[in-house]
Amino acid sequence: MVGHHKRITLFLFLSVVLLALFAATGRQPLATQAVIGAPILVQPEPEKTESASTQEGESFHSSPIMFIENADQLDERSRYIDPLSNTLRSWVPWSPRTGAGRFDLTRCHTLQVGELNGDDLTDLICPYDHGNADTQTFAQLSSPNGYSDWIPWSPRTGGGKFDLAQCRTLQVGELNGDGLTDLICPYTYTGNRTKTWVQISTPEGYTTWIEWGALVIGFEMNYCNTLVIGELNGDGFTDLICPYVYTGSRTKTWVQLSTSGGYTPWTEWGSLKANFSLNNCKTIQGGELNGDGLTDLICPYDEGNKTTTWVQMSGVSKYDDWKVWTLDNNSSELDINGCNVFVRNVNNDGVTDLICLYNYGDGSAQTFVQLSSIYGYTAWVAASPRTNIGSFYLEQCKSLLSGDINGDSLIDLICTYYYGNGSNQTWVQLADQQEYHDWEAESSLVMLNEFDLNRCRASFSANIDGDNKVDIICAYDHGSADAQTWTQDNANSFL
Repeated sequence: MVGHHKRITLFLFLSVVLLALFAATGRQPLATQAVIGAPILVQPEPEKTESASTQEGESFHSSPIMFIENADQLDERSRYIDPLSNTLRSWVPWSPRTGAGRFDLTRCHTLQVGELNGDDLTDLICPYDHGNADTQTFAQLSSPNGYSDWIPWSPRTGGGKFDLAQCRTLQVGELNGDGLTDLICPYTYTGNRTKTWVQISTPEGYTTWIEWGALVIGFEMNYCNTLVIGELNGDGFTDLICPYVYTGSRTKTWVQLSTSGGYTPWTEWGSLKANFSLNNCKTIQGGELNGDGLTDLICPYDEGNKTTTWVQMSGVSKYDDWKVWTLDNNSSELDINGCNVFVRNVNNDGVTDLICLYNYGDGSAQTFVQLSSIYGYTAWVAASPRTNIGSFYLEQCKSLLSGDINGDSLIDLICTYYYGNGSNQTWVQLADQQEYHDWEAESSLVMLNEFDLNRCRASFSANIDGDNKVDIICAYDHGSADAQTWTQDNANSFL
């Protein structure tokens, strides 16, 4: 009964926080509207509650959200930030150009970012497939003045030795406590067999691929709905988590625990859950929900025209059962299929919130959030104005990224926007203590002959110059195996 009263008290507190309605009309400049085509992805508009405004440009739950209850929680610098100076410079080359025939970005099995040499700047990592099961890892090392050329950062395996296509996924993590980024490959063999291989990072380069655990027989990796990396036992090493799909809407979570000498075999880390289809999860991601430092699993669950958020809480020896983690077990009217979902800590309280960049399918967009507490998630609540119809097509964002653009320690949202005539521009939704602002252009318009956004084989938001604000990185493919890395660096200023 005491716990019940605590939940009621918390719900009343959140209700007080979510009071005043705010206007939802967008302020989007329409000078470039004519070059934007019809929406590519048409998503249904969420159902509106009786209390929601029915005026054009407004939507249900249109209440501001108090992201930060106390301004003292913010970095002190945020008090001096000029909101109008949050601009990104134009795209500029940030590495030498390799030249034709030298480096084919399409042969990178994945492109990752990490820390390779201890300077706290973001390096680029490419596990390169030479063909014929012959691989080698390349890197671009970062400095405040630019990236190096792509350089070999591991020995070459030689033909027939290691097939990157057999990696169920390629993840980055920490395997030996040195703070450098290691590579992890759960490798699949025929006959339901698997073994995890790794490349250990040193300041001089990666080792070759080495076995980091015993061969496991009878475990079908393809039945893992996804593979999540996380921390399950408090030792600081990267563990592997597999939410495993059984027939008949059943699931059980399996894990591989990392030790300083290798991974354990795949081990059951919870009981079998019936009548729960992982295929209804919009995404399954790891997060921190209760302050214990262990990785919990989060699933925004699609129930048709509404959604509930389910979680698996991690303990020191197993996961609890999947359960609804929404206050009072209420479903939300938000159609999760219209969302691009981010799992981030929005309000700096140490627990993982959910962000939905919602596509109405009519050239308008709106950002919703679910704020987390140790008692559960709030309902999905509008955290930004809805843009004007026909003014902002989320499907035109070649990449949707997040990070702190302006140094206030809050999570801003970033869209590298591609116009129908080939030009592009970067747009940002800035977060403040109460809400997300409207989408605003934060870079100049770039024409096709200057920079073709479609040639970015991967894009990242990361700190490349040590100023503690995110920049945007593009691994640019000039064609004919000619590569170069470009960036939009942050040009914020302070009053």
